[in-house]
Amino acid sequence: MKAKESEMASGKHSRVRWLTIFCVVCTLIPAGAFRFSGSYRDWEFAARDRLAVFGRKAAPNPEVVFLAIDTPSFTLDTLFEGELNASPALPLMKGGYPYPRTVYPYIIERLAQAGAKVIAFDIMFPSEKDLDGPFKEALEKYSDKVIVGGNLELADLNHRSSAQGRNPTYTPPSLSLLPPNRGTESRAGFVNFFPDDDLVVRTALHRTTDEELKSIPPSGDAAAYYSLAARMLEKAGYAHLLLRSNETAMFRYSEWRPYSLYQIFVPGVWERPPFNSGAFFKDKIVLIGPDGNWSKDELLTPFGLMLGPRIHLSALNAALNQDYLYELPWWGNLLLILAGGLIAWLLIWFVPSPFRRFLLLIGVGLVAYGLVRWSYNAFGFFPIILSPMLAFVSSAGGFAVVEQVLDRRDRAHFRKTLEQYVSRDVVKELLDNRESFLNSLVGERKQITVLFSDIRGFTTLTESSDAQQLVLQLNEYFNEMVRIVFANVGTLDKFIGDAVMSHWGGITTSGVQTDARRAVTSALQMRQALKKLNADWKRRGMIELKIGIGINHGAAIVGNLGCEVKKEVTAIGDAVNVASRLEGATKEFHLDLLIGQETAALVRDAFILRSVGEIQVKGKGTPVEVFTVLEDRSSGVAAPDWLAGFERGIRLYRQREFAQALELFAQAVEAAPEDWLNQEYVSRCQRLILEPPGADWDGVYVMAKK
Repeated sequence: MKAKESEMASGKHSRVRWLTIFCVVCTLIPAGAFRFSGSYRDWEFAARDRLAVFGRKAAPNPEVVFLAIDTPSFTLDTLFEGELNASPALPLMKGGYPYPRTVYPYIIERLAQAGAKVIAFDIMFPSEKDLDGPFKEALEKYSDKVIVGGNLELADLNHRSSAQGRNPTYTPPSLSLLPPNRGTESRAGFVNFFPDDDLVVRTALHRTTDEELKSIPPSGDAAAYYSLAARMLEKAGYAHLLLRSNETAMFRYSEWRPYSLYQIFVPGVWERPPFNSGAFFKDKIVLIGPDGNWSKDELLTPFGLMLGPRIHLSALNAALNQDYLYELPWWGNLLLILAGGLIAWLLIWFVPSPFRRFLLLIGVGLVAYGLVRWSYNAFGFFPIILSPMLAFVSSAGGFAVVEQVLDRRDRAHFRKTLEQYVSRDVVKELLDNRESFLNSLVGERKQITVLFSDIRGFTTLTESSDAQQLVLQLNEYFNEMVRIVFANVGTLDKFIGDAVMSHWGGITTSGVQTDARRAVTSALQMRQALKKLNADWKRRGMIELKIGIGINHGAAIVGNLGCEVKKEVTAIGDAVNVASRLEGATKEFHLDLLIGQETAALVRDAFILRSVGEIQVKGKGTPVEVFTVLEDRSSGVAAPDWLAGFERGIRLYRQREFAQALELFAQAVEAAPEDWLNQEYVSRCQRLILEPPGADWDGVYVMAKK
């Protein structure tokens, strides 16, 4: 009992060890990948982007207006000729995009007169053009309101991490519009966004310096570059909302309703809602920029390709509403990944049922996603998603596969151990067919073939042999005999001292003829195996063994017999008893194998048989005709020449033709002088000729011993 408890405890500890190792590995892999692999972080960012897409969008600040330079704003196809001449700006816009510079003073004047707080153009004017004078005058007149775009390039690279240590290039607006500057001109802001390493824009940068872009602490007089959104905040009176220099912030995207730019010059539209003769723009921050695929001003965002002005609007909106997204530092994300692995470990350990564990796995995953989405929507908390879920799912789900492997290993070990005590097919029936009759005390009557084998003179051997050597020799013998039984799909019933009892058809059957042939094949293989064992034992200085084998076919009861303490699957009945008696009869006839008449009828076509005679075994009133097996017909070995004459002699012997039978038996003795059975029948015939038997003689040999 203690050994069994120790084995169970060892198995439990082994499973805990495997569980822990597997969960640790499944946790450390995503943790390490997130910390050190840029490609894996791209996958992590992509997973978080799904949350941004399906999560809450930022509410547009009512203080911000988007005037879109859309297709109707340069085709003007919807305007009548009278409307087209309502403003000098419209004929200029009709020429297509990009507009001539003379259009922009009209836009600035219209919005400034309406009371707009900020007028920002997400447009760059890097080169000098004819007639820049009016535009320059408008920029100077409304210098406290107007902003135009500049271009900040990081050594031809799009993302800051790859540009560290390299000189930035800033392209300001044309000198014909604004004075030269290194980003200090308050009427210009860079329009660039700097995406993450996967080229997706998620963060805003309000201001930075040359030194900071090169990862050098800035000097006190370092000129700062301001973004377009930063300049809009500054001129709108929200300078206190600017991010610190070189600080980036992840912002929540918002959706914007664009208003066509041309409409501000159409009296019928300008005077009616929503513009209401310009009242709509009073104290508003107005962004003007291209809106359409034709502009090619697109960047990759969590929502796919998005036009630049809409990204500026989302960045500005996040600052105005302070609707930024917050993420954990790397060590916080690492703890989150470890938590995923730990929860999986606890789930596996405390929930043994695979089905319940599967349901909890889904439930915990849904709850975790729900918490992440709630925290994102409500508080702007934007944790990593893929790595903790990967640690959780791969640990919990993957260990289910490992557990199956461990269970298979344990079952295989249990099966192998059980097969040392119970026949292999019995084990298979017990483990694989739980509804079988083997799980009850109810037996079944079946047609089976039973084989008994026994070692000759075993009692004498036990008295004269070394005990340890004999046990070793017996184990080698039993291993080989049982291997042969199993190889021929037989059932090992039991060991009876030095005897082996096996049967075919009791647990599984391939048909009575096949069962019988397999039993006889086993006997012949046992005969050959013993020759090899004896040769090896002789070489090792050990005694040689002889065996007798009896095989019988017939009806028997097969069932799970025993008591509450111990049960065994066995066969009982007349067929079993006769097989045992036939094994004992091999001694009487100096043979190593005898088979009953029903067995002989089933295997005659496959084996060369030799008649032995009719015998009456002890405990049975009806005589049994028995045979021995000389060889498998498929082996190619021919029957001995004298066998046919011997078989005719047996028939004559039973017909009381003793003189004719004697002649045939004598010929057999001459051909095989060492064969005991030939000599025995010669002796019988001679005796019966001298002393003729009575009328009741039937030729049956009555056995006095078992």
